[in-house]
Amino acid sequence: MNQRCVVVQYLLEQHFDNDIGKMAKTSGYLPKAIKEWIDGLVIPNHTTISLLQGLIFTPEFSVVEEFYEIDSSKQILTQLKEMQQKGSERN
Repeated sequence: MNQRCVVVQYLLEQHFDNDIGKMAKTSGYLPKAIKEWIDGLVIPNHTTISLLQGLIFTPEFSVVEEFYEIDSSKQILTQLKEMQQKGSERN
């Protein structure tokens, strides 16, 4: 079995409670496609693996400062911390 298929199976088991429907809902991929990947019938491409990892490892967050302008020339983490602090000061 291809290594990418094994990675999809691992991500399904560890982060989606081995529930293809849950992975499909979160990722937007069809359950049939996911089943074919974990069965080794179709090899997922690199972009698919990256997207799945991004969905898992990128935390969701809520807006803490409405209309905060992000400056692409500056470090994003510093800006997010500033945005969070401004949001906290309002609460």
